[in-house]
Amino acid sequence: MIKRKIKELDESLLSIVSKDRLERLRQKWIGKQVNKLTVLSIRLIIDETRKSNATIAIAKCECGETASFFLTRISNGLTKSCGCHRAIIKQQQREALIAATTEKECYTCKEVKNIVEFYESESNKDGLSGQCKICKVANDKPYSENKRQYNEKYRLKTKFGITVEEREYLLQHQQHRCAICNESEVEKQRKLAIDHNHLSNKIRGMLCMTCNAAMGLLKADIGVELLQKAILYIKETEDESCDPEISRIRNAKSQV
Repeated sequence: MIKRKIKELDESLLSIVSKDRLERLRQKWIGKQVNKLTVLSIRLIIDETRKSNATIAIAKCECGETASFFLTRISNGLTKSCGCHRAIIKQQQREALIAATTEKECYTCKEVKNIVEFYESESNKDGLSGQCKICKVANDKPYSENKRQYNEKYRLKTKFGITVEEREYLLQHQQHRCAICNESEVEKQRKLAIDHNHLSNKIRGMLCMTCNAAMGLLKADIGVELLQKAILYIKETEDESCDPEISRIRNAKSQV
């Protein structure tokens, strides 16, 4: 397809006759409403590819859109709107088709079923999916499962550098129990997470979500200093040989 080169014509180069004709067109059309379009201005353009001139009308549609149109198409009724009129008619035809449809044939099982057996779909003219609900669920399930497995393989490989089989080996080595609290996946009702050092990317083991979050909050990636301080802190708070007033404050709730 040849790309057309179009530009606005310099009116100062027009002859007196052409200027007079252009002025008459403007007096006739500017402010006039034809169908849904109101003409705002008239201009001349030159098509350098076809070596021809054309009269263009800048018009505002009832929908609020302003665009340029060939004046001849507006005058002979070929252009009625900016395109919204065509969209409205298409939508009305679609709604009429949907309203008239009570049954549909599923293209998978070939059974004619009531429209309530189909999911809604904006991409089809009748507003319904081509497959019935039963066939769509049956066809989508293997796809969804395959996609889930692929996403899991991709995540393990890109984030941790291991395969699904290697992760399963880690789980079996820990007997599907958290390496810290020793609770199983069944007890937690959730799969164990891969615990790794975010700085070196070295995998440490499999942890439950609680222990894995605790490792992150205590900044285990940069060392065990905070972990050791936390242990020391807990031991000190259990020590009853501390300041008597501190001991009294700590045990205030337990003595109520």
